[in-house]
Amino acid sequence: MDFDFSKTTGWEGYKQRDLNACLIAFSTVIVGLRIYVRVFMTKGLGLDDVMTGIAYVCLVALSALEIRAVGLGSGAHMDEVPGYFIPLFFSALTTQQLMYFWCVGLTRIAIICFLFRLSKDIPAKLYISCVYAIGAVIVVQTIACFLYRLLECKNIADLWKVPGSGQCISKDSEAIMMWTHAAIGIAVDIALLVLPIWVVHSQMMSGAKMIRVILIFCIGIFACITGIVRMALMVETNFAVDTTFKIAVVGFWTDLEGHVGLWCACFPALQPLVRLASYKFGFRSNMDSSGAGKRANYAYGKSSATGQSRTGRTTHNGYFRNGSGVDQRSDINDAVETDSRRGIVTTTTDADVEMQNMGSSVEAGTIRKKTEVKIEVSDGNDGSSLEEEKRPHHRWNAM
Repeated sequence: MDFDFSKTTGWEGYKQRDLNACLIAFSTVIVGLRIYVRVFMTKGLGLDDVMTGIAYVCLVALSALEIRAVGLGSGAHMDEVPGYFIPLFFSALTTQQLMYFWCVGLTRIAIICFLFRLSKDIPAKLYISCVYAIGAVIVVQTIACFLYRLLECKNIADLWKVPGSGQCISKDSEAIMMWTHAAIGIAVDIALLVLPIWVVHSQMMSGAKMIRVILIFCIGIFACITGIVRMALMVETNFAVDTTFKIAVVGFWTDLEGHVGLWCACFPALQPLVRLASYKFGFRSNMDSSGAGKRANYAYGKSSATGQSRTGRTTHNGYFRNGSGVDQRSDINDAVETDSRRGIVTTTTDADVEMQNMGSSVEAGTIRKKTEVKIEVSDGNDGSSLEEEKRPHHRWNAM
């Protein structure tokens, strides 16, 4: 049965429909670029990529359901929705709410997995403890709220019927649960924003390069804002009246919250692609940082004297990688470690670090130059030395 809801008074369904179509398109491009970077550039798929992929599938499915709900009356005033559509609308709404818990939960878990890649050159136990604690909160919150919503009715099948059709808890109790979920989600989003900035600040010198990396994470501020707006609307709105119209208003911010969180999970992984694009479009003179110069070239396989690669670590596409095909720390100023193959949990070696102040490691290095030379001046008679002084010459000692 078809019905043109766009002809109803004050119809808002087009916003929900158009927004979700755009979100699906943008998320597909961003996740696709992330997978391209990890598979073809850094050659290092990890657990965070797997979780991001699962979250992406769930979010696309949720957005598709949101678009379908528009055809069931979402965005139209309830008194103008034909009675045939009302049971279908509430059935779809229940499915969307259950899926929502997993969509945002999996997106946050993907960010948690990425945080394990970051450097441990800050108080390691404190950082790891914070990441595990936030991850535990996300898992418990997701499972608890999902089960609460699923088991609201004595007969689970009644959950997909029009409210009031079975023995279920009151909608006021359900609203409190949803508010609690939203409040905890906002706190978690703030924590997920602060942790990577803490790492970057601890490992990098202040200045432009630190600001550039922090800006990558600051889109998380928008994710926090969407969560706050969504919660404010939920608290102020009585969904028992004119449900089909009011749910579309809150759904607008619900959809944004999930997809923006997914983008936050992807942006840090796109840094190798950003560096390559900057090089291709002439915004930088080479694949290394313009300020790193000879130190970066020597450290990653290129002789500063000849400009030739010593180990062949640059592919024909211009990607930096080591002999096994894993990307290298090719940008000192950006201070981003793109070798993401080595695992999710930090270890005791610097090679396992996702983001690091590379300037210090190059200067400290594993090779040190020591200079010492002796010049003897003879009196020309018996060959005895009249003077001895030290001048520099090169000798390389492995540390």
